[in-house]
Amino acid sequence: MRRRNEINGGNKNRVPFVGLTAFKRDENGSIIVLTLMLLTVMLLLGGMSVDFMRFEARRTMLQNTADVAVLAAAELDQKKTPAEVVIDYFEKAGFGGTIVGAPVVVDTDNYSSVGVTA
Repeated sequence: MRRRNEINGGNKNRVPFVGLTAFKRDENGSIIVLTLMLLTVMLLLGGMSVDFMRFEARRTMLQNTADVAVLAAAELDQKKTPAEVVIDYFEKAGFGGTIVGAPVVVDTDNYSSVGVTA
């Protein structure tokens, strides 16, 4: 007991901390902490990239549907109204509830202009 008290400066209350200071100086296994932190960051970035790519794929499909729908609606030989054509294209592509407002149609004798916001 005397040896421990001499190591701790004679203070009996500091006896449990002798092992803690030795633990703090020991460097075995310290690379595991860095590896676990890097693994966590890599998993987080991987998950974010998958979410971003799924969002971009969905946005691209919506943009392509809007492009095709307005081109088909602008055709002068349509039997339906241009707004009906746009809505029909969006519903068949699975984007039925994504149209904001109504399709904008400017129809003259020589040309037809159609726009949609989704």
